[in-house]
Amino acid sequence: MSDNPNESPTAKGPEPSAAPKGAFGVLVTLYDALGKIENLILILFLIAAIVFAFAQVVIERFKLGAASWIQPVVYHMTFYLGLIGAVVATRHSEHISIDLLSRILKNDRLKHYIRSVLFIFGTTIGVVLVLAAYQYVFKETPKDKRLMPTLSGWWWGTRLWKVPYLVFFSLITFHFIVNAARSFYWGLTGAPITEEMKVH
Repeated sequence: MSDNPNESPTAKGPEPSAAPKGAFGVLVTLYDALGKIENLILILFLIAAIVFAFAQVVIERFKLGAASWIQPVVYHMTFYLGLIGAVVATRHSEHISIDLLSRILKNDRLKHYIRSVLFIFGTTIGVVLVLAAYQYVFKETPKDKRLMPTLSGWWWGTRLWKVPYLVFFSLITFHFIVNAARSFYWGLTGAPITEEMKVH
C-alpha cells in the first residue's frame, strides 16, 4: 500500500497471480522440476566434456597410454552440450528467432497470440527432427556397431550413444508445445501462469 493517499488504485501494477492449484499445479511443479534436471544435466555434461578433453591432452602429451577412445567420447559430449543447451534455451524462450511482427505490434495480447503460432511452427519442425532422429538411431545405426572397432562392452554401443539425440530433440519439441500453450494462455488472460513460465 502506498503512503500517498491521493494515489489512484489503478496506478498499481497487476497483482501477482496465485500459484496454480490442483492437478494443474502438479503439472507446473513437475515442469519446474524438469527444468532443474535439465540444468543439472547441462552442468554434468559440461564438466565431463572438460575432464575428458583435458585427459586426452595429458595422456597424449605424456604418452601415458592409448587414448583413442577419448576422442569419440569428447565428440559426443560436445554435441550433447549443444543439444541440451538448445533444450534449456527453448524452455526459457531464449532460442534464436526472427520475430519482427511482435516488435512492431503494440497490443500485448496479439503479440502473444503471434508467438503462440510461431511456437506451433517450431513444434512442427521439432516433430520432424524427432522422427528423423528415431530413424537415424534405431533404423540406420546397426545394433552391434561400436564407437570404435577396438572397443568392447555394451556401453560402447554406437546406438546407445546416439539415443540422447532422440531424447534432446523430444525435449525441445515438448518445450515448444509448452511455450505455445502458455503464450496462448497469456493472450487469453493477460497474466502468466507462473513467474517462472512467463514469456520473455
